[in-house]
Amino acid sequence: MRLPRLRLTVRRLMLVIALAGLMMGGGVWGYRTSRLSRVYELNAGRYRSAERLFRELEAFYLATAEQKEKTNYNHLAAVAASTADYHAARVRKYERAARYPWLAVEADPSEPWLPVEDDSRANAKRWR
Repeated sequence: MRLPRLRLTVRRLMLVIALAGLMMGGGVWGYRTSRLSRVYELNAGRYRSAERLFRELEAFYLATAEQKEKTNYNHLAAVAASTADYHAARVRKYERAARYPWLAVEADPSEPWLPVEDDSRANAKRWR
């Protein structure tokens, strides 16, 4: 029994080329999103370790403030806590971005720094 002959028309060739292009484009998109997902996972890990470090610093400063009864250690603990909160927010952001790498990710805000006191004389007294 003889197989039916497949006729190659221009329409069928265009369909074959379109399907091949879709498959190649899907492969490239899949590669890029998986690679981007790995980058976001690495960023989340970096921020996770920074968060852990600042939580430990906060606990250390609070314990030191209790032992020595000094308020500047409480201030340092508050700064460490706010920095740890910043890093925790970045961890959540990059974990979500790693889960959904095709969605846009907004730029990170700058890291929080030590708050500046309004009274310059208080700063001068502190550093004498």
